[in-house]
Formats: sequence, C-alpha cells, structure tokens
Amino acid sequence: MEPAETPARSDATGPGAPFNLFGDEDGAIDEAALRAMVADVVRDELKGALGERVSRNIRALVRREIARALTRGDLE
Repeated sequence: MEPAETPARSDATGPGAPFNLFGDEDGAIDEAALRAMVADVVRDELKGALGERVSRNIRALVRREIARALTRGDLE
C-alpha cells in the first residue's frame, strides 16, 4: 500500500498549489492568470452554440448593410 498524497495547503505556492484568483498573501491579483482564464472561457463559449449565434448575427448584419449600400448606391 502506497502512502496517500497530502493535499496542497491553502497557503502553498508552486505548481501543485491551488489557484487563488483573489490574490496571494499580499492581496495582489495575478493579472496574467486572470487574462488567460477569461480568454479560455470566451474561446470555449465561442466554439459552441453562442459562437454559432454570433456568427449568424454578424452574417445577417453584413447582408443588411450590403443591401442598404446597394439600395442607396453608395458603392465606391
């Protein structure tokens, strides 16, 4: 029987330490980690149904703007 791993302490730092978004012991927020986390969430959301809806709405907007330009004769 192998010894059980001890869980990471809440005040631990390093690769095995839990991520603390709200700051470390001096209260500083890791801005780079926050940016990476937000980018990952947005990227994941845009890959799914939300991304399909956004793409569909953008295509419809472009079609309306092209039709409006053709109607007004604003082609240059």
